Amino acid sequence: MPDGTPAIALGLAINGISTYGFLVLARRAVGDEAYGGLAIVWSLVYILGPGLFQPLEQEVARATAARG
Repeated sequence: MPDGTPAIALGLAINGISTYGFLVLARRAVGDEAYGGLAIVWSLVYILGPGLFQPLEQEVARATAARG
């Protein structure tokens, strides 16, 4: 297992738990109707965001690896 694996796993767990907490608090704070809009925007960001930025991330990683 690579050295950074536990740190990345911990970071992903913290991200997931904090996201869940945010969505629970947001639903309680804004009500059902407003939460529907927030849930749609949140879903689009987390579904489309990685797909749009993954190619950029890959090119930056390749350029960085080529320098070193």
